Amino acid sequence: MDILQQCQKWNENDEYQKIIDALEAIPAKERTPEMDSELARACNNLADPTKPGGWM
Repeated sequence: MDILQQCQKWNENDEYQKIIDALEAIPAKERTPEMDSELARACNNLADPTKPGGWM
């Protein structure tokens, strides 16, 4: 299973922090646009607009 497939499974299970941790461990220059998209999606899903800074 590649990283994007794993991210998809984590996303289905609402495990957004796992996605963020895994993708941020990959240097930015080595991430694909698809990886960056999954990272952004996880950050958006984890965000809480009712809290200062938006994070849980």
